[in-house]
Amino acid sequence: MNEDQQLYVSEPLKQTGRLMIKDENLCVHCGLCAERCPTAAWDMQKSTVEIPYAIDEMKQEESRCRQARKAG
Repeated sequence: MNEDQQLYVSEPLKQTGRLMIKDENLCVHCGLCAERCPTAAWDMQKSTVEIPYAIDEMKQEESRCRQARKAG
């Protein structure tokens, strides 16, 4: 658990004056909060994080070299 992790805190909601607080240490990103929120204050969008690895870069470079040799 990262005790230095900040909490995400919303502005007071117009409808209720309450705050929405998200603790990343406890959140499992299931989306239930966004699905059930009556004010649509949360928006859980699916996204993909691409982490580059050196081996992937090497494979791309090899592919470019092969294509260049074929072309010329």
